[in-house]
Amino acid sequence: MDIELADGNGLHLAKQLAELDPAPSLIFATAYDEFALQAFELYAFDYLLKPFNEKRIRQTLDKFMKQRQIGKGESGTAAPASRTAVEQTGKLAVEVDDRIVLIDRDHILFIGLMEGKTIIKTGENEYKIGDPLIVLERKLDKRSFLRVHRSFIVNVIHISEIQPWFNSTYNLIMSDGSNIPVSRTYVKELKQLIGF
Repeated sequence: MDIELADGNGLHLAKQLAELDPAPSLIFATAYDEFALQAFELYAFDYLLKPFNEKRIRQTLDKFMKQRQIGKGESGTAAPASRTAVEQTGKLAVEVDDRIVLIDRDHILFIGLMEGKTIIKTGENEYKIGDPLIVLERKLDKRSFLRVHRSFIVNVIHISEIQPWFNSTYNLIMSDGSNIPVSRTYVKELKQLIGF
């Protein structure tokens, strides 16, 4: 998908496609770097900037095929968004340094973007992975995991405190003492889920 289409806008089309069930996987290939965040918020699998070479395309396709293999059920078809796999096993499968690590869902404190890497933080470990935040968000149960910022998803069972912050925003204190910001965009969802 490109940002500029002959008869429309790629982000607008991606928004429509994201509402399908199951939503197709999208890879953007464009010259516009300023739309990357919006693309990932619309469930883009990857965002390639022109000019790109064959190695970069192959890297994206290899990552996509590995993820499809992880999400495949017995029928051989990919499970939509892999959410059922996490719900059935209670574990999130992620690729860390060319190996697949199964992380207990209930042990995850939060998932965030830090210094260009996606970090999964548990009580005991911190995992740096290559998957975009939006890919993991689609795999997780929305009753337990909540996007609270464009860079953070939290496991609500590990929220210890909610502290008011600047301009109708909040800070979450997690069970390990981590401080996670809540942006205004996500305050309403947090209040509905937590009930405050």
